[in-house]
Amino acid sequence: MHRTLIEKNFCLGSKESHFKITIAVFPQDLKPYLDRTSKNALWVESLLSVGNALGSIRTRNELFNQIIKQAMRIAGAERGAIFLKQDTKLEMVASRNIEIPETSSTVGTGQTAFIQEVFESGREIVRKAENLRPARVKNLDAMGWTAGFPIRLKSRVIGVIFMACELARMQLPEDEISLLRIISNQAAVALENMEAYEEIIDLKSDLEAETHFYREAFEPGLPGVQMIGRTTPFKKMLGLISRVAASDTTVMITGETGVGKDLVAQAIHQNSSRSSGPFIAVNVVSLSPELIASELFGHEKGAFTGASRTRKGRFELAGEGTLFLDDIDAFSLDIQAKMLRVLETRTFERVGGTRTLKTSFRLVAASNRNIEELVEQGLFRSDFYYRLNVFPIKVPPLRERAEDIPALARYFLKRFAKKFGKTFDKISKNDLDRLIEYHWPGNIRELRHVIERAVLLSRDGRLVIPPLETCVPACGANTEKILPLREMEARHIMGALSHCRGKVSGKGGAAALLEVKPTTLYSKMKRLGIERDAYLVKKTGR
Repeated sequence: MHRTLIEKNFCLGSKESHFKITIAVFPQDLKPYLDRTSKNALWVESLLSVGNALGSIRTRNELFNQIIKQAMRIAGAERGAIFLKQDTKLEMVASRNIEIPETSSTVGTGQTAFIQEVFESGREIVRKAENLRPARVKNLDAMGWTAGFPIRLKSRVIGVIFMACELARMQLPEDEISLLRIISNQAAVALENMEAYEEIIDLKSDLEAETHFYREAFEPGLPGVQMIGRTTPFKKMLGLISRVAASDTTVMITGETGVGKDLVAQAIHQNSSRSSGPFIAVNVVSLSPELIASELFGHEKGAFTGASRTRKGRFELAGEGTLFLDDIDAFSLDIQAKMLRVLETRTFERVGGTRTLKTSFRLVAASNRNIEELVEQGLFRSDFYYRLNVFPIKVPPLRERAEDIPALARYFLKRFAKKFGKTFDKISKNDLDRLIEYHWPGNIRELRHVIERAVLLSRDGRLVIPPLETCVPACGANTEKILPLREMEARHIMGALSHCRGKVSGKGGAAALLEVKPTTLYSKMKRLGIERDAYLVKKTGR
């Protein structure tokens, strides 16, 4: 009587609320059973606990541990576990009183074969324990039972609930079997809900990350890409952009600081078939050396201290779009090697992860340094450089396109006058002559700042260009970036290793060249993450 009534009520309730199980479903349906035996009360309490877990728990481990706990309470089992299909094998995701070695043996023997059988057949199996391990049987009547229930989602088996009771002189009653079917259904619903919740969190994280990068890449309230000029060097550069934009070819943009390499990258993206996808701009120099791999590749939850959740890196965010890496010369050799693999295979793994991910982005790189000289000095991998330099575009400095200065100055004047709510008639001829004659070491960026400063300082509708920095060549001729001491030390050691073809100790080794003991050099290499093999690979690639 108990079995029939309980099956009827619980199974009907499970079908009616398969995708939404809440506490409210159970009290009205099961209240009559609370006044019966303590066993019935235990069943109700366990099922209510599972239903409550489905509506409140948001972590996989906690949810599955709660499910196996309540399933074991209903069945009176001594041991239990939940197994889910992960890639090509079943993996234990929750357990009680079971150690991993017990279930990790070769499939085809003992309980592991039993669990596999339940999964492959897609049906529940309840057996006397002596049928599984007869070698251990002394008293066959005292061996108890072993049970497996498939976790089925939309006609597809995705896992198994396994339980065993070996000490009691009883078999698993049919009443408990009926309730455990409900538990297995709830486990499937729980997994589907959890996957949907995690997908929502991932989408929210992606949206926040993309919004963050877009906010950094574009100045609010100002136009997007607008390139102005009519000189021959400028028109030649535009011709190259037009030719390469339609393809997915990797582009290497070079040019002095402030010439507008980022605008060239944006122009390539906006005129490509990927224009509807994201444009992710990354300034490599701004990335922390310790976290640069995490920023690019992403990381799994718990990969390092502070990694409280899984985070997608720039490779994933730029999927189906364009990834722009500015100051790419700042990459260490180790990161260069990893980047080379990504470009060649279009696959990567997140930091702390083992799953290989695929990505599809168009790479545009930029640098204001002579990469070929860095290759000769051993500071840049030659194979990585050749992979980047498929289609080079050199952005001309402003001094080589002096005829474009008046048009650029007027454009910036109109832009900043609107921004600051001012009105100006024009730029005087004398001021235009001064702008044309100036050498512009900071290029277009410096011109933009000069006009912005003039708009802020000028009054009464008359624009006054402030004095230009005539001392710049003398006091700031060296525009090369100042790198952190750790990075400078690493580059110096890498240069020595490259020069010595990876040899560290002995005559002609890097230690002798740097005038330090080999043990000291090895210690520094380990601390800085420098591996000698990188140079041996680079040398063979020349």
